[in-house]
Amino acid sequence: MNLFTLSMKYLLHKTNRMFLIIFTFLIVNTLIFSMISIYHSANNAISQMAPEEQNYFSISSEYDYDSAVVISEGSTISMLTAPFPITQEVLEKIRETEYIEEYAYQYQVITPAVSDLNGTPLKMVSPEGTKDIEDSSWFSYVRGVSDSKLLYDDTITLREGEHIESSSRLSALISTEYADLNHLSVGDKLRLTAEGSSVDDAVAPDSADVTIIGLFEPKFLNSGDKVQPYELASNDIFIDFHTASVLDPYDFGMTYAKFYVSGSGVRSDVIKSVKNLEINWDHYSLIDGFNETVVDSDSIKKIAGLFLLLTGFTILISLFVITMILILQARERISEVGIFLSLGVSKRRIMLQHFVEILLPALLSLLLSPFISSFILKAQDYIQIGANSLQPQVSVIAAVLLINLCLIITATYVSCFQLLNMKPGDIFVKLS
Repeated sequence: MNLFTLSMKYLLHKTNRMFLIIFTFLIVNTLIFSMISIYHSANNAISQMAPEEQNYFSISSEYDYDSAVVISEGSTISMLTAPFPITQEVLEKIRETEYIEEYAYQYQVITPAVSDLNGTPLKMVSPEGTKDIEDSSWFSYVRGVSDSKLLYDDTITLREGEHIESSSRLSALISTEYADLNHLSVGDKLRLTAEGSSVDDAVAPDSADVTIIGLFEPKFLNSGDKVQPYELASNDIFIDFHTASVLDPYDFGMTYAKFYVSGSGVRSDVIKSVKNLEINWDHYSLIDGFNETVVDSDSIKKIAGLFLLLTGFTILISLFVITMILILQARERISEVGIFLSLGVSKRRIMLQHFVEILLPALLSLLLSPFISSFILKAQDYIQIGANSLQPQVSVIAAVLLINLCLIITATYVSCFQLLNMKPGDIFVKLS
């Protein structure tokens, strides 16, 4: 009778013991698989992040909580609270600073109705795990930009067409997912109608027909059932700055600008010089993208290291638990081992049979644990920060399989070592 058949007969005869081994390995493998998956996800996030040496900084508008509109309403929280506009004077002052090479700016985000040329509202990409959006009251964030490449090269990837430039007019960029959902392509037109206007009014002076000149793909996706449709990067629409200013009923103006520095190692000095300019910094925030990137990267590295350490502790504890189970099992099989040894069966074959008896239940748990692990991670609302980062991957399964083999080999050897080094006569004397 071969090893496999003999091992299967033993496992089917000792079903309670078999289920104990399966349950133990299922817990162990699920824990290890989850932690290794998170470790890989963290590393994927680091690899997808923009290089740490960012050669730019940016400014954004603060909000005017003391405006006449807010005061008249008697509240400091108002939908009509306006941002302080970034003026041309502010741009020129910063632009004249030494080492600043080029800049780009963004109009205040607006929310016009988006439709086709017949006035039919376009569909929006649904958040993961939700039904298709049929309510046309949802809106997309429309961002007017002077140069989409300079502003968003670190957050979007142009897949087709071209970027919006300062000379562009009646031009738009949409995501590939948004385009596929609405059967759009480069060269097609969208109708943007300002807030408070009728979408059906084709000749409204506050509407604009823009041509799609490019399709982009977001580099970083936010997902989950708590995300609103307008928060999805796939629903963002970029249009040229001039068209955005025409469609804005409040005439807010520029609220964000990004400045690129020429030369290495001078960015910090340039930022210090900009802070000393005669600009009312109560109206604006100066954002150092480099520092933000370093913080994000360090945080993710710490998370990756923590889960790698937890994986190591889990393996050590698992080795102890599995070894104890096998030692108790070996003690119950003293007479069986004694008979095998007296019949001339080699110690290697006996140990190999024990190894196979543990390996079969472990492999069964290994088939189930990746899916249980993925379900747990998704249920805990982990954000998928890398492509298929929380899905069962061949590399992760291979790593867990290798860990299983090492655990089983070590535990089998330790549990059988003392017993197999006894002579058959000594075993029978011990039993008598």
